[in-house]
Amino acid sequence: MKALFKSFLTIISIIGFSTTVKAALDTPIGYWRTEEGKAKVQVYGCGTKQICGKIIELKEPKDPNTGKDKTDPNGKPMIGMEIMKDFKHTEGQEWDEGSIYDPKEGKTYSAMFELQKGGNTMDLRGYVLISLIGKTQTWTRTTETDPLK
Repeated sequence: MKALFKSFLTIISIIGFSTTVKAALDTPIGYWRTEEGKAKVQVYGCGTKQICGKIIELKEPKDPNTGKDKTDPNGKPMIGMEIMKDFKHTEGQEWDEGSIYDPKEGKTYSAMFELQKGGNTMDLRGYVLISLIGKTQTWTRTTETDPLK
């Protein structure tokens, strides 16, 4: 009877763990490596049922010309900068009505994204006026401790 009970607990634990992993991949909340691998972005809940994201790590955090921390054209430090704002879940794995800030150019674009490959990649599209006029980047899910390469 004890062996049966232990087996039952083991099965319940495995089911619970796999459900937790799947739930984690169904949400964009977590850590993402940008397409070129130059930055790591932490994506988190903000506002009422919205998603935001900030740069938490740069592959090259110092400006090679000055030796100082990298900044955007307005002089704001890139690390800690919120670059994703106010994304709302629309359906399935899609979020829309947000904005993305390009810290290299100092410009903000309308944006949308969709999780792909079981939640391990994010196709993020920034655009002007309509989504047909824009650019898509694919970000890859990572961990807080996984270094940028």
